[in-house]
Amino acid sequence: MQCDHSEECKEHDGKEHELSVEETSTERNCRSGYFKKGAFVSAGGRYAKTFYGAEIEYQITCSCGKLKIDASMSDDIQASDMDELV
Repeated sequence: MQCDHSEECKEHDGKEHELSVEETSTERNCRSGYFKKGAFVSAGGRYAKTFYGAEIEYQITCSCGKLKIDASMSDDIQASDMDELV
């Protein structure tokens, strides 16, 4: 994963420091639609695909208190790509 906060991290000397991660927000999402010319169009209907996903917002803090980074991650998967539960 590429760090979007590389400048903040370069300025911080974190030798022998401990980092902690705290979840600040989580959200599940579901969307249905289809792709038209490479863009996703939200709609139902015959050729609609369903995607399930999640978004997580979190904060990384150094034990010295000089470094705090707010970040987020999100991902989704098409329902047809999921494994069937048996």
